[in-house]
Amino acid sequence: NIIMDRAQSDPYAPIKSKMRIFMSTQFGSYPAPFLNMKIRRIALADFLVRRFWEEVHNIGLDEVKQSASYHSAKGGELTIEKPSQHVLERSSAIVFPSGEIELRFQLSLPARGRSILG
Repeated sequence: NIIMDRAQSDPYAPIKSKMRIFMSTQFGSYPAPFLNMKIRRIALADFLVRRFWEEVHNIGLDEVKQSASYHSAKGGELTIEKPSQHVLERSSAIVFPSGEIELRFQLSLPARGRSILG
């Protein structure tokens, strides 16, 4: 499931739309040893954030689209907390003991002028 917690009201607003992906165990299951201890769930969540950030960065979805004028299309960049060298419990990813996963990120919705498209 993709859930939008907050939609940005203005493409020029500093706060982007806050979204999250919630995956139940039927879409992504991990072996029980990854889920039965909190430290392992934290490590798995950290790994998922690193992979998500890496894919978004490699594809270029985290780049700000430069617009030629006020009325040209803008938005579309997707961001997630950039992981550091430390394995930490983060708010950007949660692995629940049941195996469900929640991944949180921000998205600039596509816009033209001061209007959000769609």
